[in-house]
Amino acid sequence: MSLFLRMAWRNIWRNPRRSLILTSSVAVGYAGLVFSLAFMEGMKEEMLGNAVDHTGHLQVHAKNYQREQVLKLGIDESEPVIEVIESASGLAGHSSRVKVTGLVSSAKSSSGAMVIGIDPEKEATVTTLHEKLVEGRMPERNEGRAIAISKRLSDKLHVGLRGRVVIMANALDGDIASQSCRVVGVFHTGSKEFDQSIVFVGLKDLSELLRMDGRLSEIAVRMDSREDVQDAMAYLSARLDTEALELLTWEDLMPVLISFMETSDAMTYGYFIFIFIAVAFGIVNTLLMAVFERTREFGMLQALGLRPKRVFGLIIVESAWLGVVGVLIGCAISILVIQGAFGGEMDLSSVSESLAVMGMSSRVPMPFTWDIVVGPGIAVLIMAALSAIIPARKAAKLHPAEAVAFV
Repeated sequence: MSLFLRMAWRNIWRNPRRSLILTSSVAVGYAGLVFSLAFMEGMKEEMLGNAVDHTGHLQVHAKNYQREQVLKLGIDESEPVIEVIESASGLAGHSSRVKVTGLVSSAKSSSGAMVIGIDPEKEATVTTLHEKLVEGRMPERNEGRAIAISKRLSDKLHVGLRGRVVIMANALDGDIASQSCRVVGVFHTGSKEFDQSIVFVGLKDLSELLRMDGRLSEIAVRMDSREDVQDAMAYLSARLDTEALELLTWEDLMPVLISFMETSDAMTYGYFIFIFIAVAFGIVNTLLMAVFERTREFGMLQALGLRPKRVFGLIIVESAWLGVVGVLIGCAISILVIQGAFGGEMDLSSVSESLAVMGMSSRVPMPFTWDIVVGPGIAVLIMAALSAIIPARKAAKLHPAEAVAFV
């Protein structure tokens, strides 16, 4: 077997120019696959990370709250629910929230917004909002008349840190509730949709303003990793009253994002197929030309006793060798481009506004992992071997006497 491999290796370098052209096409195709995979994986992780930072991995609501988003559909008895959540394995944290759609006004402008009451210490175990502050701090759980708004909303309302705004919303009993709040913090998440529509106040302050009587709108839950979500769902579903409560995963909460990711995956697979077909045609054409040029050689080998199936195998192994060399060169190119030229991330500042709409920052990480390298590498090697079947069959079917006489 080792002799057969050495023979195939020497054969491909008998015409170094042709072999280098073919391995270069394989290398460029493979490097393009790895680069695309790294970029798409980084983009998906960026979107998912930012989305989960806003919602948590799981949320517990009263039945039908997510669809109707009204205060009357609140969690009445939250303490037993929290006790069950805290007993789940793999729990990173949980945060109780009160949410209401309202109006935020300053002396110069106004804007509709989702007003969310939080406990900042608990919220920090679920989201990274505290890391997004550009000025000030988050309102404390029991702090009254304090609010944190986004930089985008701050600019729209023409109000800065220590400025005053008025929040207005319908209370649980149907009355209009309003109060003046001092801006104690300004944040910037990078998500256009989030920043222009969310403000935060203290949980106790908003509960009293809306006369919630201890009700919660939702409990957001964060696990140690996304892999723990399904186990946590099964655990909580078995212990909570699912007739009165609904448990939603981050996938349930963000169907548009999931749809976008599925579309992106389909487009990526389409690109992969195009690259595979292009490289396969190059291999087939090159090997057919090689078989034509080596017709007499194959005839002599068969005349000396080399059976047709061995000739077939020789062409397959030669193609596989070309694939191996191309993959190794392509891997080196990928490392130089992703880690060297781009430093492990792509700067997309020129389209930052478009990315903000999708909840992404302007710097997209490009992970260079074994999964990204090995998967396309194996696929390219299989494709290289399969592409050699037609030329190999042609070589194996040569009649020794006719092939030796071929000029």
